[in-house]
Amino acid sequence: MILSDGQIEVFDGSTMAAIDTFTTSASSANSCKIADVDDDGTVEFAIVGGDYSNTYLQVYDANTFSLEWSSTSYGNDDVEVGDVDNDQQSEIVLAEGIILDGSTHTVEWSYTNGFGTEVDLADIDQDSMPEIIGMDSWDFITAFDGQAHTPLWQINTEDDHDALYVTDIEGD
Repeated sequence: MILSDGQIEVFDGSTMAAIDTFTTSASSANSCKIADVDDDGTVEFAIVGGDYSNTYLQVYDANTFSLEWSSTSYGNDDVEVGDVDNDQQSEIVLAEGIILDGSTHTVEWSYTNGFGTEVDLADIDQDSMPEIIGMDSWDFITAFDGQAHTPLWQINTEDDHDALYVTDIEGD
C-alpha cells in the first residue's frame, strides 16, 4: 500500500498481516509496480511520484527494501513493467511517454505527447506481446505499439477518468 507521505506498507497476501513498512526518499508516491524490473531473477518495487515541479522514479529490492537506483528525470503519474518491444528484456513504461530499458535505464522511446496519466500493458491484438494502453484524465484512451513506437488507435470517451485496468473479460 502506498501512503501519502511516501511510505510503502507491505502486507502478507494470505494472512493480511503487515510485514514491513519502508519510506521512499521522496515525500509523495503516486504509483508502484512490483516486478523483476532488471531481469536479475529478483522482484523489485518500481515507484513513481512527485508533484508539479519535482518527479522521481525509484527502484527498490522487494526483499531488502534497499534502493537499487533512482532518477529525478522521470516519474510522477503511473508506471508499468514488461517486455513491450519483444527483446526478451523488461522495460519500465512511464505514463509521461517514456520507455526505459529495465537493466541499463537508458531511454528506448520518448513519446512527446505522453501516454496519459495512467498506463497499463495488455496483449490486445493477440500477438503475444503487450501493447501500451494510456489513459488521459480527460476523454482519451490510446493504444501504442511498443516495438514500432507508434500509436495504434485512440478513442474519445467524453468522460473524466481516474483508473485504468485492461483485461480480457470474455476469455477470447
